[in-house]
Amino acid sequence: MKAILPYIKKILTSSCICFTLITLFLYLIGKAVPTVGDAVAISSLFTIYLFSLLLALAGLLLGISTIQIGWRVLLHYLASLFAFYVVFIVIAMKLSAARSALIGLLLFTMLYAILMGVYLFLHHSYSKKEITKKPQ
Repeated sequence: MKAILPYIKKILTSSCICFTLITLFLYLIGKAVPTVGDAVAISSLFTIYLFSLLLALAGLLLGISTIQIGWRVLLHYLASLFAFYVVFIVIAMKLSAARSALIGLLLFTMLYAILMGVYLFLHHSYSKKEITKKPQ
């Protein structure tokens, strides 16, 4: 049980951070674009948290050090895309038409590519800094 506890803590912490950022992002979109209205309704908060929880579970794939980073990113992308599809298209049915579902998946992919690019840049610069640091 003690071996599982750090993973549970990491998943819950990551899901709460993702939930906060997604909710804030949707709220700001709703305030910036008057035609959208309230982008975050009380009824959709549980849906957003479920997506955040699945995204945090997918984040564990990035921590597997035995797999090359390219494969980890691909597995994380597929798990994240699956979570987006299941939560927002199948369960919440926010994107019911095939065209809007495809646009939603493409927008998710573009946003994922941008955020993963930032993550990989930071990861690469941090690991490069660790390699150049010499033990005294």
